[in-house]
Amino acid sequence: MDPKTQKYDRQLRLWHSSGQTALENAKVCLVHGTATGAEILKNLILPGIGSFTVLDNQLVKSSDVGSNFFLELSSVNQSRAQAVTQLLKELNEDVEGFHIDEDVYSLIEHRPEFFKQFSVVIASDVPEKYLVKLSEYCWREDIALVVVRNFGYMGYFRIAVPEHTVIEAHSENTIDLRVDCPFAALQDYSKSFELDTMSNMDHGNVPYVVILLQALDKWKKEHDGKIPTKYAEKNELKQWIRQMSRSFDEENFEEAINMVLRVCNETGVPSEVQNLFASSSCNEITSQSSDFWLLVRALKEFVNNEGNGLLPVTATLPDMKSDTERYIALQNIYRQKAKEDLLALKNHLESLLTSVNRPADSIPEEKIETFCKNAAFLKALKFRSIADEYQNNPRTKEIRKWLEDETGNLSLYVIIRAVDRFYEAHKRYPGQEDETVEDDIKLLKESTASLLNEWGLPLDCISEDYIQEVCRTGLAELPSIAALLGGIVSQEVIKLITRQYIPLNNTCLYNGIKATVSTYEL
Repeated sequence: MDPKTQKYDRQLRLWHSSGQTALENAKVCLVHGTATGAEILKNLILPGIGSFTVLDNQLVKSSDVGSNFFLELSSVNQSRAQAVTQLLKELNEDVEGFHIDEDVYSLIEHRPEFFKQFSVVIASDVPEKYLVKLSEYCWREDIALVVVRNFGYMGYFRIAVPEHTVIEAHSENTIDLRVDCPFAALQDYSKSFELDTMSNMDHGNVPYVVILLQALDKWKKEHDGKIPTKYAEKNELKQWIRQMSRSFDEENFEEAINMVLRVCNETGVPSEVQNLFASSSCNEITSQSSDFWLLVRALKEFVNNEGNGLLPVTATLPDMKSDTERYIALQNIYRQKAKEDLLALKNHLESLLTSVNRPADSIPEEKIETFCKNAAFLKALKFRSIADEYQNNPRTKEIRKWLEDETGNLSLYVIIRAVDRFYEAHKRYPGQEDETVEDDIKLLKESTASLLNEWGLPLDCISEDYIQEVCRTGLAELPSIAALLGGIVSQEVIKLITRQYIPLNNTCLYNGIKATVSTYEL
């Protein structure tokens, strides 16, 4: 095992070499070197992102040292960006780290193109006015933006990217045996087994796929070619299979019985994939279309032609009771069919690439194969922009319903928005000066009432306890909450970078007082 594989072995098991390569090519920007921001970067540096940049023009305060693990007492009155970067770089020699001591808000206002170099921008503690401008630029340039806020026992993060496509969702339900609609080679293989004349040893080693195929073939002949759909019918089929066994200890027949409920569902194209086929991105292919949508279009053409309404067969065969010879023979049948389907899809893809003046080999072979294997679990998430959320009418009906849910945490979102409104009016955050705490409680309450009034909601839908808690903490970060949020947010960032697993859409709120997490599509 080479040193790199040995170093990243555990994570390679999660997202494989393709995910690791994406991670190592990623460039991440952190706006403000806060405790939470540093914790997020820590969890990205350790698995080996390509580079990170901390953008921050503030100096380290003594209060920062108390909450940020990546600051030292000797750093007080020094550049926070430089101090945080210096300690973070020690975590992984493979990762490049940079710091920029520049006015963050001036950069957002006058040189937003600075952010074009990054794969992901993490905005920590950025007020609404500048956050909206930053989000608008990132949205236009298709740069993933992750917004993070953390004060006291409250945590919030929001993901904003126009579209996020996923090929490797890592679904646990990957078995695709086609027992209800077997292809010709599989059907022929099943018919080659004469169960009645086999020895007991051979009978006990027949793969359960063959048992199911023969049982279903008999069922279809007696039920107008239909598979069992009702629960009672499936139980009846189980009894048929039980009668086919020669003893109660034939494990292969028990496996077949246990698989009845799973395989007696009509194989077809999942509704989410059908929605992808119906989208304009699939049907209006251009030279600007992404690899994902070119592959989806090729998949659609395969389904409508060679697939006869079905997706490509996957070569994955689960473990089962069988002797080696029969298992390998069955495995080869699925593999051969998967190869044929892959070749047919490649032919459609090559034609599409030619039609948009792209080289026929411009999409890597490995990517096409991965796409084929995961065709049933493709995702295309559409996010709402932050500018739309903040500047247009909010989803007041949903907000009212969510606020009425005592188990949820949407009140924290309202408070965060009210805090930004407070900042815009007073050019400071509430509770950051001890002598103004009582006055700030009243002012924050007014900001909250103003916000809720615009949404057509009463002030009493928000507990005043939250307002007092914000002012009491003075927006201070607690190390434990920063570490927890750092873990959660970094996981979502890795999903965005690797395009594996499914990121949340689009807002997450953590209540440290109740130790609960809520997610919303705002």
